[in-house]
Amino acid sequence: MREPALMRRRAISGVVACGCAWTFSFGAVRADEPLPPTPVEQRTVSSPYLLSGERFLEANVGATLQLDWNGLAAVNGPTAHAGLVLGGEVGLPLVEQRVRPALFSGVKLGSWADEGHGPFAFVEGARLRVSPLMWDVFDVYGVVRVDFDFDPGASSVFRPGLGVGLRAARLLAVEATWDVTFPLGSTFKGTNYPRAIPYGISFGALFDACFGCNRVSANPTSRDLACTLYGAAAGVKDPVRADICSGIPKAMSAYPDPQSASREEDGMKAFLEKLLAEVKGDGAKANVRALVDLHSSLLARWREYEQRMTAAAQRARRLTERWTYVPAPTELRAYFGCDVDPLTHEPFAAPICQQTAP
Repeated sequence: MREPALMRRRAISGVVACGCAWTFSFGAVRADEPLPPTPVEQRTVSSPYLLSGERFLEANVGATLQLDWNGLAAVNGPTAHAGLVLGGEVGLPLVEQRVRPALFSGVKLGSWADEGHGPFAFVEGARLRVSPLMWDVFDVYGVVRVDFDFDPGASSVFRPGLGVGLRAARLLAVEATWDVTFPLGSTFKGTNYPRAIPYGISFGALFDACFGCNRVSANPTSRDLACTLYGAAAGVKDPVRADICSGIPKAMSAYPDPQSASREEDGMKAFLEKLLAEVKGDGAKANVRALVDLHSSLLARWREYEQRMTAAAQRARRLTERWTYVPAPTELRAYFGCDVDPLTHEPFAAPICQQTAP
C-alpha cells in the first residue's frame, strides 16, 4: 500500500512543479531582470466635503410657485397671477458639484403674465447654479434660470430669473428667484406692463433623484515586486541549484536575522550575501550575485515608488498601482526548489506568487 501513495505524491509534486515553471517562465537568473515601470499618477474622485463627491449626472424633480405682479389693469383685472410649474431637469455637476448647468422641461398650471395666458403651458428652459459657499452638508448657491412658456392658446413667454438657493445633503434644495417676463410675438393684454412685467418671484423646491450617480475611480492594481525575485530563483537548475541549496542552511543564520530583520536592516540582502559566501561553484556564485543585484534594484524601485506615492497623496492624487516588496528567505528557498519531501525526495511546490491583482 505504500508504493501507490508514494507514486501519487510524486505525481502531485511533478504537476505542481510544472505549474510553477509555467507560472514564472523566467529562465536563468539575470542581473538585468526587467523591472516593472513606476506607476503614473491618476486623479482621485474624492472631495474635501463629506457629501460632495464627484457625480456624473444630476436629475432634479421639483415644483415651483411663480407669482407675477402686473399692476392695476385698465380693465380692472387682478394685480397678481399665480402659476405652478412641475417638471424635471438633467444637469452636469462640475468642480465638486460647485458648478451645475442643467436643462429643464415641465408643465405650467394656473395663470401668469396677463388675462390671456393659462391655465396650461409647456415649459422648456435652462439653469446654471454656482455654489461659492459649501460645507459638508449644506451649500449656498446662486442660480440663473431661463424659461420659455409655450401656451397653446396664447403667445409664448420668455421668463429669465436670478436668485439664490440652499441645498442640504446634496439632495434637497429650496431656491427663490426674481423674474422678468417678456412676451414673444405680441404684447400682454390688460396690464400696465404690455412689453415686460418686471415684478415676478419664483419659489422652488428640488429633489435630486440621482443622488447615487457618483463617479467611482478604478481601484489601483496591486503588484508584488517580490514575485520578480522569486521568479528569478525558480529559474535556477541543477547542478547549480544543488550547490545553492547546500549553502542555504548556513545563510539562514546570517545577521541580522533574515526572518525578523527590520526593513532598514534589509534581512534579504544579509541572507543573499551570506549565501554568496557559502556557495562553492562559479555558476552558483554568478546566480546568487545576480539575485543580490536584482534585490537591490527592486528595493531601489520600491523606495522610488514610496516617494512618488507620498508626493501624489500631497496633491490629493494616487498612483495607478499599489506596490509591495516584502521578500522572505524561506519563500525564496522554496522557489529555489530546496524544500524536499523526505519520503519521495521530490521538491515541494513553491507557493504561487501572483505578481499583479485587481
